[in-house]
Amino acid sequence: MAQQESSSLLNNCLDEIVYFFSRSKSKIVVFEDLDRLGNTEVFVKLREINQIVNNNLKNDPVRFLYACRDDIFLGADIRTKFF
Repeated sequence: MAQQESSSLLNNCLDEIVYFFSRSKSKIVVFEDLDRLGNTEVFVKLREINQIVNNNLKNDPVRFLYACRDDIFLGADIRTKFF
C-alpha cells in the first residue's frame, strides 16, 4: 500500500519536477546518504525520474550524482546493472 501511495505521489508531482529542471540552470543534482535507507529501490526510482526529465528537456541533460558506500550494492552484477 505504501509503495502505491509513493508512486501516486511521484506521478502527481512529475510534471512539476520536469518543469523545475526545464527552468533551472543547474545540470547536476547530488544525492548523499541515500545508502542509509538500506534499500536500493530508491536508486531505481531516481534513475527513472532522471530519464523522464531528460526525455522532456530540449537542452543539456540533467545528471544525477549519487554519493554512497560501495557495499550497498551486493555483488558486481547489481552494481553493473544499475550503473
